[in-house]
Amino acid sequence: MTTNTPINRLKNASFKEVGSWHNASEQANQIQFQPEQISNETNVIYTFVAVANDKNEEVIYVGHTTQSLNHILRCYQKGTGGETFTKINAAIYGKLTNGQVVKIFAFFDSGLLHQGDFRIDLALGLKASLISAFK
Repeated sequence: MTTNTPINRLKNASFKEVGSWHNASEQANQIQFQPEQISNETNVIYTFVAVANDKNEEVIYVGHTTQSLNHILRCYQKGTGGETFTKINAAIYGKLTNGQVVKIFAFFDSGLLHQGDFRIDLALGLKASLISAFK
C-alpha cells in the first residue's frame, strides 16, 4: 500500500526528482544543489521537500519559473536577488543543518494542452493547487 506522503503525491502528479540541496561549507546559508546541471527547459513548477531522519516529509516551497530550472536554482543557491531567494535559502540551510535532506522535484510543462487556439499553462495552474494542498 502506497502512503499518502508529499513525495508520493508529487510523483503521482508526474513530478520527477531532479536533485537535492547540500551544505557547501560551514558558513551560514552556503548551499548548493546536485546535480549541478539541471534541465534548461522553461515553464517549470518545482518543489523543495525536506525529509527528516524519521522519514517525515515537509514541502517547504512550491515555485514556478518561466526561466530555466538551472537558472532559478542558482538564484536560491546564492540567496540573493530578492526576498524570496534569501528566505528560502535560509530555510533550506536550516533544514540541512538539522540533519534533514532537502530534495528537489520538478514538473516540466510540455505545452501540449490547448483550448482552441490558446495554450493552457498547466504548470501555473498546478502551482495554486499544490500550495493549497501542502499548506
